Amino acid sequence: MINRSLIRIKTVQILYSYLLTRNDFKLIAAPDPSESTRDQIYAYEVYLKLISLITKLAGRTARARQRIGLPGQIGRALGDDPVVRDVLLRHRVAISGIDALVEPLVAAIYDSTVFADFKKSKADTMVEEVRFWRVVFKTIVEKSELVDTAFRRDANYSRKGFEAGVDMFLDSIASLESDRGSYINACRSLSESLNCAYDLYVAILALPLRLTQLQERRYDEAKHKYAPTPEDLNPPVRFVDNIFAATLADDKEFTDYLEKNPAADPAQWRKADEFLGELLDIVTTSGIYKEYMETSMPDFGGDTRFWRDMLRFEILPSTRFAEALEPQSVYWNDDLATMATFSLKTLKRTGTSENHAIELLPRFMNDDDARFGAGLFDSVVRNMADYRALIDRFIDSREWDSERLPLMDVVVIMAAIAELLNYPSIPVAVTLNEYIEIANAYCSPKSGQFVNGILYSVMNLLSEEGKLLKPLPPTRKQ
Repeated sequence: MINRSLIRIKTVQILYSYLLTRNDFKLIAAPDPSESTRDQIYAYEVYLKLISLITKLAGRTARARQRIGLPGQIGRALGDDPVVRDVLLRHRVAISGIDALVEPLVAAIYDSTVFADFKKSKADTMVEEVRFWRVVFKTIVEKSELVDTAFRRDANYSRKGFEAGVDMFLDSIASLESDRGSYINACRSLSESLNCAYDLYVAILALPLRLTQLQERRYDEAKHKYAPTPEDLNPPVRFVDNIFAATLADDKEFTDYLEKNPAADPAQWRKADEFLGELLDIVTTSGIYKEYMETSMPDFGGDTRFWRDMLRFEILPSTRFAEALEPQSVYWNDDLATMATFSLKTLKRTGTSENHAIELLPRFMNDDDARFGAGLFDSVVRNMADYRALIDRFIDSREWDSERLPLMDVVVIMAAIAELLNYPSIPVAVTLNEYIEIANAYCSPKSGQFVNGILYSVMNLLSEEGKLLKPLPPTRKQ
């Protein structure tokens, strides 16, 4: 029910926020020999050796114990970083001698308490792994006689420089901990935003129930006021006896969802009484209401159709409803059009059902849709450097400055590239159209044209290189 169009929008939005705030791993720059002490120069050599060492340690298994390997996310992250690879290659003489340390250190780590505790915790996050390796390097690597002997062979060795190099290394990998934390939070935000969209879908369906109940309370208060009029004592009951609203009230699955998810219940929203009262006034002063109240023969289909028309033509387009959404969720303004469509479809289907059952649409159409957003997000994050290189390759420097491209434009294109390469069942034309529409809606006035041009160039290159195996649409001009 949460369709891929909405998932794409939310993924792009969360990617934008994540990339705007993430703390990328930054390799410390080499010191200037003319302005640095001997200790500082040696500390940098130690720093590079330890980075090389962790890329070799991570994921290794002691030969004598063919068991679970050492945690390897950090090693892979550093080993896959093109800047790190380039620096280690250029300083390969300075980091020589590291290979001989690997197997003895792996064995020592396997025998350590810190590794035993790590295995028991079954932790698999970057945050836990960073903490593991920081303890390992402070308590095992830094204090190893074998390591000390190997590093002392360097003519520039000093204990002060060695300790400074270890601290530089630990500070660098700590940045991976904060970045991974940002990644986890972003993934959580993406999941929450999709759940919020479903809550909005249910909330729209709950409006008939809550507005009918409010009208009943109004009638009851009027009957018990000091001097009730004949109209107060004998109000028209056509509206409050609406069969569809009564069916909602009796549907246990629906009412249980409202109870467990207060955000989906309009009666639990901020200033709910005021908001629902204003909506009820909109309802009872409308032409749809007047015509409905004049019908004398209630039936489930007609009562359901009344609420479908009321939502479609009076409530959902009203500024008061839009205003009520704003303080409830930061995501709902972008969700309203899609969720309203599905709510109205649910009402239409319910009104024609033989058993008068309220059948909520599933949160996602299938398991592939449920995994789509998280997979798309992860693909962009893991391949960000490659996707950005593809974009830069086709930037026309006469019209666009690669260094000053709007981040949202870049995010839209990277998400589209990820989808092109990782989702073979989605036609290329669908991907292109979806992301061009996102660019038109969420970026600058020229973004749609820019995204269109870059994506077509990238798409053709990937096809020529055999990386994109799906049929290409004809060239499109805007």
